[in-house]
Amino acid sequence: MEEKIKSPMPGWRIIRAIGRGSYGTVYEVEKDDGYGEGIRSALKVISIPETPSEIEAYRDDGYDDASLTALYKSRVEDITAEFRLMNKLKGCNNIVSYEDHTIVQHDHDIGYDIMIRMELLTSLPKYIDQRLVNNLDDEKTVRKLGADICRALERCARHNIIHRDIKPQNIFVNEEGDFKLGDFGIAKTSDHTTKATKTGTYGYMAPEVYWGKPYNASVDIYSLGLVLYWLLNERRGPFLPLPPQIPTIQQATEALERRMHGDALPTPKHGSEELKRIVLKACAYNPKDRYTSPTEMRQDLERVPGAKIILPVHPIDRPNPDTPLEETIGVVSGGAGLQNDLTVSAHPNATKESPAADADTTEDAKQNQTNSNRETLIKTDSDKKRDNDTSSLPCKDQESDAKGESKKKQSNKRRIFICIAAILAALIIALIIILGNGRVECYRDYFIVHR
Repeated sequence: MEEKIKSPMPGWRIIRAIGRGSYGTVYEVEKDDGYGEGIRSALKVISIPETPSEIEAYRDDGYDDASLTALYKSRVEDITAEFRLMNKLKGCNNIVSYEDHTIVQHDHDIGYDIMIRMELLTSLPKYIDQRLVNNLDDEKTVRKLGADICRALERCARHNIIHRDIKPQNIFVNEEGDFKLGDFGIAKTSDHTTKATKTGTYGYMAPEVYWGKPYNASVDIYSLGLVLYWLLNERRGPFLPLPPQIPTIQQATEALERRMHGDALPTPKHGSEELKRIVLKACAYNPKDRYTSPTEMRQDLERVPGAKIILPVHPIDRPNPDTPLEETIGVVSGGAGLQNDLTVSAHPNATKESPAADADTTEDAKQNQTNSNRETLIKTDSDKKRDNDTSSLPCKDQESDAKGESKKKQSNKRRIFICIAAILAALIIALIIILGNGRVECYRDYFIVHR
């Protein structure tokens, strides 16, 4: 593949591959801005067909060149439909920024290469590995993620867009700590409710989609709720065993069946009671019991005590080439169909022990650690508030001194003005008296002469 795209777009050069998957490869690319600085982006390349053997298989079924060309052209049109969706969603800070794309038809065989350029980001699973966002100390990160993705869904709601595949691999984060929703490859525009196929990922799919019932945008709220559940539950979904135990295929299947049949979800291991309540409400089996809109859910998340959730800036390492495509940059799924995610909880990242729950630690030690974390969190928030209060006092004193100086200067100016006015008044009075006396003498001499 790399030989085909040595010059993917005019002026851009490939730095390295940062992810591969069944629907394409993601590259880090760079362009000189003309002032000695390099501009970097992510470039996703989707090949249609995926392999030459696919063409041979179609030929065995009786397809000729014309019918194969028409088939692959229709696939390209399905994928480019996502670009139209992305154009509608431009301007939202919490949606992956799509820059541009190029479609190149193969010269020597049947097929196309679709190249999509977008901002270079880190996927949520990779970000978690770097920050270990799976314990109580990082609850504010979970709240921020939920609020950011709710904002993305608010923008989708304005255009009646249902994402239908919200999962950790489709959530990304930039260097400022802003979470973004990406991969709108199976998103759908809907007027109200949709009778749809099982499109999405089973591990985060809403029950009504699974059963093929009519659904609306609340399915995205359900999937977002499961992502937050996954974060608070040491990267395990409902009904699955926690680390260090690795879920089996049978356990994953049973957990999916219980969730799809409406069994009450157990509360996630970590998080405040209020945050757990929000997550479980978002994941309600009955759509009528969920949040009615992403705005309502976001407001609830922002009302959680201590919910000033501004994530500190941390340097983010670039993904390594061995990272699966689904965990790197991606906006387009390449027309991906149904993805059976029964084993999603057995992801290698999920098998790592949580720092808050070592396998050799006793239950009492775990509880003490949790209580210590809670006390530390409360103390930290209190200290920050106190520091903020005290740090503002010098500013107030300086402001008071400045106001006093200003008043003193104004008072001195008034005194000088009064003195000058008094002197001028005295001069005017004296002048009037002098002139008055002169006129009296003139009148007196006039009367004497005429008498």
